[in-house]
Amino acid sequence: RCIPQQIVIEGRTYTVEVTGNLRDTAGNHLANPYSWEFTIARIPPQVLSVTPPNNTGNVSVGQHITIQFSEPIDVNTLQKGMLVADNSGIHVDGTIEYDEDTNTVTFIPYRLEYFTEYTIIVSQTVTDRAAVPLQEEWVSTFKTMQEDIKPEVVSITPVNPINVDTLFQIVFSEAMDEDSLIEYIALKDMYGNEVPISVDYDNEIYVCTVTTRALIGFYEYTLEIPTEVTDIHGNPLVQHYTFQYNTNPATVNTV
Repeated sequence: RCIPQQIVIEGRTYTVEVTGNLRDTAGNHLANPYSWEFTIARIPPQVLSVTPPNNTGNVSVGQHITIQFSEPIDVNTLQKGMLVADNSGIHVDGTIEYDEDTNTVTFIPYRLEYFTEYTIIVSQTVTDRAAVPLQEEWVSTFKTMQEDIKPEVVSITPVNPINVDTLFQIVFSEAMDEDSLIEYIALKDMYGNEVPISVDYDNEIYVCTVTTRALIGFYEYTLEIPTEVTDIHGNPLVQHYTFQYNTNPATVNTV
């Protein structure tokens, strides 16, 4: 048999010649020199496996994405031909590494968000080393885990004592569920009666503003933020918060 010393290329035609210089063990030359041609088939590369597997849930936000191909890939085609995007179509930035021994691509995301669905796309722009593209676009999806970090109250203003027309501003450690803030934050007087309040939330800076009607001067109030208040992933507050306040005397207008 004849073993090529160089890698043959897909789609290329080769000629094999057996000339009259070939001799048998007795030294006799080949009586009928012979030649023939053959063409290497153009076989598109295929995706053999992906990690995380298609339709996997509860994936770590630190997960590296690996894709194994059926043959060596032209690494120069990976940058534009492979992408990861969330369900809003926003592309995930990251670095790409390629292992030639296993024909495996590893995508290392800079950041994955919690409880988010992602789509991995390998387009026909990706080719093997003979410039043969994938037969069709390849797609796989996964969903990241729900965050399990409990939120905290970072700070609250103002400090005691307070004016009767005060606003409370509560800063949380992460994005909160606004409905739970509205439903469960309560302001009570010294007898345990709830005082009417309105609650506004700024998700950009994690600040909740509690507005009250005019409070009574020289009175005691308690602001309660219970563990029923949750973040956007449903995680409850790390503890039940209570803040005690005394009001300053109300301003009296004189003529």
